[in-house]
Amino acid sequence: QMAVRVTFIWGDYTRKSGIATNDIVVKFDGLTQDMTIPQLHAHLNLNRNYGDAIPLTVRRKGKDHELVLSLPKERPKGE
Repeated sequence: QMAVRVTFIWGDYTRKSGIATNDIVVKFDGLTQDMTIPQLHAHLNLNRNYGDAIPLTVRRKGKDHELVLSLPKERPKGE
């Protein structure tokens, strides 16, 4: 089962989703199997596009919260 601890928040789009440090991601884009951070990034790169909305579930203080991570509309400059 997936259990990825959020240790830092990167980008305004992540903050706007409601994700907080120390949240535990237990469901990501419909996936619940155990994954590493690089595997989650690979899933996004292979299956999603800029501007997509990614449903996720985080466990915070013992309660599950349904959130939506809206990816940036375009690639950040300099990447």
